[in-house]
Amino acid sequence: MFKVCAFLLLAAGAAQPIMAQDQAVKKPKHHYYNTVMAIKPGDSIYVHPDSLYYLTGERISKWVYSVPHQVQKVGGRRYPEGVLIKGIYSWVYPYTINPIRIEDPCLALPEGLVRTAVYDTVCGQYRWEATNQVYTKTGEYIYKDTTIHGCDSIVTLYLVVNEPTYSDSVVTICQAELPYKWFGIEMTAAGDTSHIVGTNAAGCDSIVNLHLVVNKPTKQDTTVYLKKRKLPYLWRGIVMTESGDTSYVLGTNAVGCDSIVTLHLHVYTGSKPLDPTQRVLTKIPFNPYEDDSGLGWTHDIPYETNSYSIGVRGGFASHMAGENKMPLGLDALVDFRYAHYWVDGGEKAALGIMTGLSLGYVYAKQSTSVFDQFVANTVDGDVNYTVSVDKVTETTQQIQLEVPLMFSMAISRGFFLNAGPKLILPVYGQYRQQLTNPMISAALPELDGNLIVNEVVTGKVPEEQLDYKSKLVDNPAKMLSLALSAELGYSFKLKKQGSYTGNTLDLGVYADYSVYNMYKNTATPTGKIVSLTPPLASSAAIVNVQSITNAFARDFGFMDVGIKVTYNFNRHYYFGYK
Repeated sequence: MFKVCAFLLLAAGAAQPIMAQDQAVKKPKHHYYNTVMAIKPGDSIYVHPDSLYYLTGERISKWVYSVPHQVQKVGGRRYPEGVLIKGIYSWVYPYTINPIRIEDPCLALPEGLVRTAVYDTVCGQYRWEATNQVYTKTGEYIYKDTTIHGCDSIVTLYLVVNEPTYSDSVVTICQAELPYKWFGIEMTAAGDTSHIVGTNAAGCDSIVNLHLVVNKPTKQDTTVYLKKRKLPYLWRGIVMTESGDTSYVLGTNAVGCDSIVTLHLHVYTGSKPLDPTQRVLTKIPFNPYEDDSGLGWTHDIPYETNSYSIGVRGGFASHMAGENKMPLGLDALVDFRYAHYWVDGGEKAALGIMTGLSLGYVYAKQSTSVFDQFVANTVDGDVNYTVSVDKVTETTQQIQLEVPLMFSMAISRGFFLNAGPKLILPVYGQYRQQLTNPMISAALPELDGNLIVNEVVTGKVPEEQLDYKSKLVDNPAKMLSLALSAELGYSFKLKKQGSYTGNTLDLGVYADYSVYNMYKNTATPTGKIVSLTPPLASSAAIVNVQSITNAFARDFGFMDVGIKVTYNFNRHYYFGYK
């Protein structure tokens, strides 16, 4: 038995060197591709981008190639030939992975640092898709990127930029020479254009630029209104027998283009020209009698035109009469006007008639005090009465319509005058009278002047007269009146984009004065506001307070003065301003 054991031990000792020698040349079961390096758990590895699928058959995502991984397990019961990657938990073949055993992982990757050179020659400019930038100068340009594994990829562009050749040409023509053709290009207005005429020594375009200048002719217009009986009409050698337009070339202007004058002839048979509201006169070098010596206006033919306006005015006013004649208040009105004008041949003045409608508000106020003593015969004998009121205040408010019919004159220098009658019709009004501290006392001479306290004798002021209100049913301010009106001012011509619009803004003053009113005081004015009805045996004396207007005026009056601002449509065309 001992001999058997010793043999086995010797055999084993002899076999050990043989096995070690065999292991030195034999690759381990799980090794990295094309190496004898064994794959061990914990190894840092990367997945080769040429491998597309895991051992289990799933497709490998692109991000897996760009980051390092670790080996979790080598071989398994189900996949004995596979390698399990930590974090992904998927099996791969050993030949699809490579170890990372150096400090810079990019140097362990197959591609490592990638360097690329691009050479190009262009004309004018070059757009590099790598940077999406445009380069206009010769030079070297570098673009840095990273591979899918996060390693540097450097591309260098060696660029040569050749320039095209430019030349400029300026052409000046007159408007009548349009359209202008240049190298097959048709131009209908002033501007710039370019044309390629060939290539230069560098192989780039040879370009010529055209700057086209178009000078305009000088155009002048004149309008003549002529009665039919004066035909034919001779104008600059041209005979005209009917209405129409014709043109004449006077010569050339300062820029060498035509100087053209156009005649607009309107022939009429009545008392006024055709379509007079459209007439616009301009001052031009024209003389209808063929005298070219100077400037002149068109024929001295009268014509008519219309004007519309809207205005506001306000100032001082009164529609009450009294102790102080015409106490002042305030008014504010809006005017809507229409005017028809006849313009004289010299165009120095326009005469016309004006009407319209005005709507406004008028307010007036007056006050006075009362102290009156008189004797009244009563059943108790003659009584000495004393009546006093600290203040009698009267106010009126009125909304009124006004209809003017006025003569109007507009002067070419800008001044205007409107004058004529005006009908004034109240639409709504309110009248109010207030008494402040009325006092009544009475005394009998037989009682040595002692005050009589008997109310039947002394009398009273009725409550309705202490604060009397009315809607002017029977008040003079309610009545229709006729006034003379006058307006004077100046018209300012309005411009738009350097030319006149034909409209004006008027600034002026106005005044109205009533010459007739339907209100008449049927009684002779007494000059007294207070009157007394003597007492009877069973009734007290009644103190009557009448309006200041009734007490002091026979006729009712109206007046107002103030400032007016008006916007006129089609006003200064009367006088030929364009």
